[in-house]
Amino acid sequence: MTPNPDERIGSNTDADTDGRAESESGTESSAEADQVESVFTVLNVVSVSIEDNKYVTLVLNHSDNSNSRSVSGNEIKRRLVHASGTVLPLLYVINILSWSVFEIIMIIGAATAALLETVRLFIGLEWRIYDELTRSYEQTNIAGYALYAFSSTTVIIVFTPVIAVPAMMMLTLGDPISGLLGTTRAAGESKRPRTLVVMFTVCFVIGLVFLFPIAGTTGVISAGVAAVGATVADGIKPVVGGYVIDDNFSIPLIAATGSSIILSVGGHQPIISLY
Repeated sequence: MTPNPDERIGSNTDADTDGRAESESGTESSAEADQVESVFTVLNVVSVSIEDNKYVTLVLNHSDNSNSRSVSGNEIKRRLVHASGTVLPLLYVINILSWSVFEIIMIIGAATAALLETVRLFIGLEWRIYDELTRSYEQTNIAGYALYAFSSTTVIIVFTPVIAVPAMMMLTLGDPISGLLGTTRAAGESKRPRTLVVMFTVCFVIGLVFLFPIAGTTGVISAGVAAVGATVADGIKPVVGGYVIDDNFSIPLIAATGSSIILSVGGHQPIISLY
């Protein structure tokens, strides 16, 4: 029997129709997948990944990826160590420690830090805690904990408690809070404006608590100047002669100096404890 040409044409037409249907179905599936991906790109998606129990990565996804940031587990530990430096000033504030005992403890702490850093940098001190709590540039430079001890000890020896204590707390409280809010930056690179605003606010409140009761309006101005100094020191880590000027060293010194200048101009004495 001779095949009917119409049947062949009909058969091919059916095949073409099926092929187009499959193609359209695939296109629709692809379009739906693209739409789903677009939705998750636009929305803020927080994903947490843990690797070897050492790092926790927080990723905030936006369509422009401009707010992606990561915080390591070691960075969180560093911030907690930072905040623990508030304990001694608070013990003085609530009258558990006298100022003279506070000074002695800080001097002993600074001397111990100097000894440990000398051994670590010139002889070698393979302690795991240094790997976890020091940043890369601190491997060959004085670590932040030692710089905190040196600057804070200097501040409490030179200045009166009403100036020294808030200057220390601007570092121990303000810096870790701003550090967790803003991505860690390279040396010489400034932090984002939002982070700087938070740092200033925290430092200003700390300054007000101590300075307003003893100096009124002058105390408010003094707190503002100290907060500005601490914020600038926290926001930028300048590099001088290849050495990073760490904010652990600069914040207490700049805050205390700025505060003392305003109080001195306003006629509030004494501001220096060296007699």
